[in-house]
Parts: sequence; C-alpha cells; structure tokens
Amino acid sequence: MKRTLFVLSAIIILLTFTACEGLDKILQTNVYSGLGKVSAKEISKADADTLVELGKSPSFFDTLKGNPGLTSDVLDTINDAIGKASSAEDKQNLNMLAAEIQLQTSGGAVLVNNIASILANPQGLDGLDNPDDLEGFFISILPPGIVSGGVIQEAGFVALINGFVAANEYYEALDGALGSGGYADSDVSPGEVAQAAIVSALVSTIAKSVEGVSGSSAGEKLYAFTQGTGGTFTKLDFDNSFFDSISNILAAASLPEFGFGN
Repeated sequence: MKRTLFVLSAIIILLTFTACEGLDKILQTNVYSGLGKVSAKEISKADADTLVELGKSPSFFDTLKGNPGLTSDVLDTINDAIGKASSAEDKQNLNMLAAEIQLQTSGGAVLVNNIASILANPQGLDGLDNPDDLEGFFISILPPGIVSGGVIQEAGFVALINGFVAANEYYEALDGALGSGGYADSDVSPGEVAQAAIVSALVSTIAKSVEGVSGSSAGEKLYAFTQGTGGTFTKLDFDNSFFDSISNILAAASLPEFGFGN
C-alpha cells in the first residue's frame, strides 16, 4: 500500500510539469473563456458534436450545475453518440466531455486539485493508509459546501463520489479509444486529462472497497462507512489492473517509464 501511494505521489508531481496549465487549471480550457455564455436552451437543442464544441466554454458547465434534468439529458445524448461513434477522435472527445461533466457538476473538479496537492505531500497520504481515518481524510480535501462545521453533508458527498465513479468509467473508455496513438485533437492537454483520470480511478477504487451495504450506490456505501453506520472496508490493493485501466492515458502524458500495464 505504501509503495502504491508513493508511486501515485510521484505521478502527481510529474504531472504538475506535463499539464500545461498546472494543478490550479485542471479541466479548464481558458483559451475559450471569451466565448459567450452557453444557455440551457442552447444546450438542450444541441447534438453530440455541438455539445463537444459548447463544452469548450467554462459557462457550459456552469449552466449544467444545479440542473440535473438537463445534465441527464446531455449525458444521454453523449452516451448514445459514443455507442454510434466510428472514429477514434469522436470516441475520445465524447468520453472526455462526459467525464468532465461528471466532475464539474458534482464538485469533483475541485477535489481533483485537492487530492493532487495532497498526494504531492507525503504526510497527506496517511488517511489513505488508515481506513479508520477516511472521514478525516475526506474532510480535509472536500470542496466547500460538502463539509459544513467539520461534518460531511450526505447528499453532496454521495453525488461527488458517484460522479467520480461515473467519470472513471468514461476515462477507462477513453483509454481504450486512445490505444497507442495518443489524442486525435491537438488542443487536448494530456497531463490535465491524466491528473483527472488518476484521481477518478483512485476515488473510485476507494469507494468500491466498501462492502456490506446492500442496495446502495458506491457513494452511499462510502458515506455509511465514514459515518460508522454500516459496511466494511476491504484492503486497498492497487495492483497492475488499477494502472492497466488508464495506461494509455498515462503514456500519452509521457509517463510510460512507470511501466503501467506490465
């Protein structure tokens, strides 16, 4: 476990140099900040290709936040297009957009930055190595609003964790669409995508390590465990299968020297 956390920490530190905008700009495409505000009406009428273009504006995600119905409709449109996509570029762009929607609308984009920062500090790894202190670990990194008065707010926390689990699925699909060829879109920052993919895989793995809470989502199970109201936590084991699922994403960010997938 300690070795795995050391490797993850080393990756995050390296990615601070490969991400063109740095840790404080993860998932933000500032070159498009001059675009006009994207309206809910515009989004609701957009096809998948148009959504990819609209997603280049930060206001696209601002419009989706707090509008779960519209967000669900957008994801339905994207998922349908992913299933029909024939080109690698379309598959890549659609999966990246869907993952970003999950993170931006759930607060996950903020947590990506916080976890990346804490992984770069060896002392910040202790919470991950001690399941009994997972609540304290999350309290220290959760975005504003999800922690109030030192107490985790259930609805926000569950949505956040489920957002990471969903985003991780899209990143795994992105990894398959990448293959060994890298990104078809030259505007993509491989380092930024890799940072988000690593943290999504990490949080998803933590959430799925809670057992014994039947009929609940991954977020609900993890919340129950952190509150001591149910579930057991299996030993975290980041074996090669963890790295395999995002190996092409990491390689695209110039990190093949870690030997992922071997």
